[in-house]
Amino acid sequence: MNKNLRFAVLSAIFLLVPAFFINTVLQQYRIELDDNSLKTELQEARLVMAEIQGELSERQVVQNALDKYSTEVRKMLAGSVISSDSAAKASRLFYEKFPAKSQLIWFSPKLEQKRVWQAFARSIVSPKKVSAME
Repeated sequence: MNKNLRFAVLSAIFLLVPAFFINTVLQQYRIELDDNSLKTELQEARLVMAEIQGELSERQVVQNALDKYSTEVRKMLAGSVISSDSAAKASRLFYEKFPAKSQLIWFSPKLEQKRVWQAFARSIVSPKKVSAME
């Protein structure tokens, strides 16, 4: 019986010790996997937050809206000059796109500072011809 008991104890040791080590290794693997997954998700969240923050900056939002507005006005004008009718249509379009408290100022060609008016008109009609200073 002593032999049977010794065999049973040795069998239990040979079975339980490797099972314990395998269990320990698997637990460590799960912990590392969870930690790695969390780090990956946090990095992705940071990237998304940075992208959202970039798109929500006031300057960027206004610039995007102005770009869309000038594109639509350019299509509306289709190469023609700005007249009082087209300016009225462009004004209505502006107030559809921007808050009511916004102001749209059309420069008169009779102004002494024609350069400002010309630069503005040129930026609407043909933006590629506008210099960086304008």
